[in-house]
Amino acid sequence: MRNVVFIMLPYPSHYTNSFSYAQAWQNKGYNVVYAGLAPQKDLVQKQGFQFQEISYSVEHPVKTVRAFAGILLKSIFSKENLEIRFNAWQSSIKSALNFIEKYQPYATFIDAHLTYLYFYLSPITPNIAILNTKLSTQKSAGIPPLNSSFIPSGSVFSRCYCEVLWASHLFRRRTQAVIKAVAYLRKDRNRFLCNWARETGTLKLIDKKNGLFNSVSEIPRVILGLQHLEFAHKRTFSNEYYVNLPVKRDESMAISDHYVALRQQVIDLKKQSSTRVIYVSFGTIGQSEIKHIATFLNSLFRIALKYPQWFFMISLVGIRTNPPALENVKILPFVPQLDFLKYADAMITHGGMGSIKECVQSGVPMLVYPLDKKMDQPGNGARVQAKGLGLAGNISKDTMPVIELKLKKVFEMKYKPIISSTDVEVDIFS
Repeated sequence: MRNVVFIMLPYPSHYTNSFSYAQAWQNKGYNVVYAGLAPQKDLVQKQGFQFQEISYSVEHPVKTVRAFAGILLKSIFSKENLEIRFNAWQSSIKSALNFIEKYQPYATFIDAHLTYLYFYLSPITPNIAILNTKLSTQKSAGIPPLNSSFIPSGSVFSRCYCEVLWASHLFRRRTQAVIKAVAYLRKDRNRFLCNWARETGTLKLIDKKNGLFNSVSEIPRVILGLQHLEFAHKRTFSNEYYVNLPVKRDESMAISDHYVALRQQVIDLKKQSSTRVIYVSFGTIGQSEIKHIATFLNSLFRIALKYPQWFFMISLVGIRTNPPALENVKILPFVPQLDFLKYADAMITHGGMGSIKECVQSGVPMLVYPLDKKMDQPGNGARVQAKGLGLAGNISKDTMPVIELKLKKVFEMKYKPIISSTDVEVDIFS
């Protein structure tokens, strides 16, 4: 049996977003093997796929002046640290090479955040594609970068403004790359990759004008983001393949007795016409986002107090909250999302593509509050609003009355579930 392998960024959402595509390969008779860190092993194996642990190279971001100074001083006074960094980089590359050599795959899918691996793996394996769990990140005329909340109209002004947004976005990316290079004394991952690409004659393939992160020119990109969300006049490139399959996932591990009891409570409440069920989840939460989310949750608690007929199911971990003792607010560390969306009237989400796809599949309107303004969440929120699938908000500015009003509007934004076709050609190499 031939193998198809997936090398993913080690975050649960990236794995869960790809499972339907991996299952389609498995249904065609291929053996699917995922690479990742040990914490993802159970998640992957529960879906019926093989798992192989590999190592990753970690590079701390330079987000503040303090971080820049700390990394620069360490780089200057600890040459040993620079050597450790380079060895860690080489170790991660060797780990990926060993993974490929072990399984000799027919097809290899590399997470878009890990495209540097292409330059090392392409000499030893055919049929490599970039796997983008988001929407398209390539620059298209009249379309803003994916991290912009601007909704284009197609007018001359709109097209010009999109060019300004792209120029600003790419300038910031170049500036950040220079700052990182200085902090690490040009011993950062980008420099390691450029040196290798220069030695192998593949430097021209590095696409530095791609949105969000560098990519690889000319090779196939499988896009798992929902094509229905793309703005109407977005260009589809010849190397882009949208693969939108129904989202399926085994959630049995998360369906506890406590959850089953809460679900039954919701089912009983739904028999009353005035009941509204709101599901709230912000995905993986970073330290910089905790303060905004805590303030936002306090607003939700006040809304729940005002509207006892609104039931809030909140999936939350990593944030301490002191909610009032309300029967219509339940907080769980993890909610089986596909299952619970069957009963939700609305979802409040950070705008991750996985949650959006699942809401659209379930016909659940959304209130999108982006957390990471540097990634795709603002753009996803703009597209949700533009397509009439929900509204977008600003988590640091929206007050309780504003959130309340938006929720009322979202309740009225009903639409039929949009089910992706199963009749999709998954083998882009044939």
